Amino acid sequence: MTASIRMAVRRGIATIDIDASEGRPSLDSAARAQLLLSLRQVGDDPAISAVVLRGSGQDFCEGRDLDEGAARLSRDPVIGVRELELQTAQVVHMLATVHKPVIAAVRGRCTGEGLALALACDLRVLADDAVLSTTSCELGEHPDRNLRAALTRWVGVDRARELTLGGRRFTAREALEWGLVADVVPSSHVVDVALGQAAMLARLPADQLDAAKIMLAGAAALELEQALCAASATS
Repeated sequence: MTASIRMAVRRGIATIDIDASEGRPSLDSAARAQLLLSLRQVGDDPAISAVVLRGSGQDFCEGRDLDEGAARLSRDPVIGVRELELQTAQVVHMLATVHKPVIAAVRGRCTGEGLALALACDLRVLADDAVLSTTSCELGEHPDRNLRAALTRWVGVDRARELTLGGRRFTAREALEWGLVADVVPSSHVVDVALGQAAMLARLPADQLDAAKIMLAGAAALELEQALCAASATS
């Protein structure tokens, strides 16, 4: 089911929900546009100090809306892939550059584009029941260049290739061992832990947080450029 994006603000912390009323959430063009708008509002609002991105149900995000993706690819596969990757890249870039810390609270399935969003956040809190994958292979989704590059940056060429070629699922514990995440907690606690981290960051001086994020983004951009070259070489 295609998700909608909902945002609420309380005590200086914005909670952005990837919300599907039933079934597992996936993203189409409208949902990506809503997410971009929410992140721009966060960046422009001085009353907001930190952001938690989460799935409102049992899963974080299960990638792209396959019906929309199939329609684009049926018209022109090359242009369709480029359009989808560009849309994902816009959201990933906004998550990485918005001048507020963003924490992903991940439980359940986090696959395909959902994994790309989680990796673009500044911090990630994973539930012990989280299942992660570069693709929803059984549904025919293929990982895009943004995700391949992000994985290469985080876990290196060989492991990124292993995860990408077969779409192998991996667990929260594996993500912790590989350095993709700093915390793995019980599923019932994942949102509270993420909100606690956001509250801690919200108490810090905004200009210091902004400067730290800019510095880290600069280092990440250099790593990403190297990762893109490596990912292109293995495509």
